[in-house]
Amino acid sequence: MNMVTTDDDGYVMSDVHEVRSETACFFLVFLPERSGGIDLEHKWVVEPTGSKDLLVGWIWFSDIDMVTTNRSFETPENWYRDYRVISQTVDIPEGTAYNEGLSAPVLSGDEPFWLWTEGTENGGKLVIDMDLKWEPKDARKTLVLMNKDGSEGVSVDISYGTRLPLLLKVPLPLMTGGILLIVLGAVLLIWARKK
Repeated sequence: MNMVTTDDDGYVMSDVHEVRSETACFFLVFLPERSGGIDLEHKWVVEPTGSKDLLVGWIWFSDIDMVTTNRSFETPENWYRDYRVISQTVDIPEGTAYNEGLSAPVLSGDEPFWLWTEGTENGGKLVIDMDLKWEPKDARKTLVLMNKDGSEGVSVDISYGTRLPLLLKVPLPLMTGGILLIVLGAVLLIWARKK
């Protein structure tokens, strides 16, 4: 069961994608998960590669102007993630930069439009458990990556992972059932030889 996992928490992880943006904000837009009834858990791992602390936030796309107005930002037009049971693929092409050279006031991460925010300090790695199911299905949310000081030059490595919660619960009952079947098989073999 654990042969397909690539991290200690049982997640199948994608390759690392390097975000190297010259702007003050980089974001990815998400539609709700359409996994066809498979209940997956999702996470993103965000690791700063520069010397700056990060602010990472989750926001409704309809509120993205609160972040991007008068601030340089970059986003890819189209990107995708693909779940394949034993591997993950994340394809994030180079983004388009807008408002280059502009810098708005620093965001604290406590503004009311954020659904949540987390910060990194001293180059620490962030592990973000994300729920990608919401209504309505045509609404979009956005993962925002910024430097805490509001400066340009966002430099992070990101990777995406999923796990099937069932795989965390199944091994113990399977092992117990397997031992019981072995014992039963041994008893039947001994009984059959005596007959």
